[in-house]
Amino acid sequence: RITLEYEAAAVQPAIDHLLIDEGQNLPVQFFVWARRFMAHAMSVFADEDQTTDGNGCQVAQLTQAGFTDVVPLTINHRNTQEIANLVEHFHVNRTLPPLPAKRGRSGEVPRLVPMADWGSLAQAVMTRYRNRGGSIGVIVYNKVDVEHLHGLISGLLVGERVNHYTSDANPGAEEAIRMRDPGVTVISGESAIGLEFETVFLQDLSRSLPMRGTVDCRRLYMLCARARDTLVFVNGPLALNAAQLDALPSPPTLER
Repeated sequence: RITLEYEAAAVQPAIDHLLIDEGQNLPVQFFVWARRFMAHAMSVFADEDQTTDGNGCQVAQLTQAGFTDVVPLTINHRNTQEIANLVEHFHVNRTLPPLPAKRGRSGEVPRLVPMADWGSLAQAVMTRYRNRGGSIGVIVYNKVDVEHLHGLISGLLVGERVNHYTSDANPGAEEAIRMRDPGVTVISGESAIGLEFETVFLQDLSRSLPMRGTVDCRRLYMLCARARDTLVFVNGPLALNAAQLDALPSPPTLER
């Protein structure tokens, strides 16, 4: 119906070149519409293995919609090799081979750490920031825990940047996510798409483990890839069960 209305109004593209990131999270119908009515030229960056629901699109659909000039990326520019190795554990689509990490090895292997309660996690984040600084992302499952953990960390890092964000935040609140600046950002898994941090504490594990389908694998693939240098899997406050633990990578990919 929208397309018919635009056709009837004789709308013509007004943008010279439109760049779209995280294109896998948009339906293919959007690209059909945008290619016809919005821009004279479009470039779409998409990784279909990072879609976290069934409403996105695949590269094959984009090709069928007219985006026939496909340029696969052949190098991982974000993660260290240790994190890239772990990410591949959740990479179920083998259309492309594992990508080498341009940044090489750091010597810091991702690790699984037990946390008895939210206070323990807040202390771990505080210690990491005091010792190493940099940008830290803390990714948790429930929105209510985002608020609670933000309060705990703020109380430990007085005077430092400690932000939080969920989809319930006021319009414009996402501007507080300064992922490259020193400080701490507490978010839910749904808000992590497209972000990156030097260090990530990933608590949002239980809902995707053990992986029962491609959506679970893709969610973990996306969440783990947010970490540039250091990745810490948080086992708690509700401990993972045996089946969930068995679904995680084994040493030496993941220290336990």
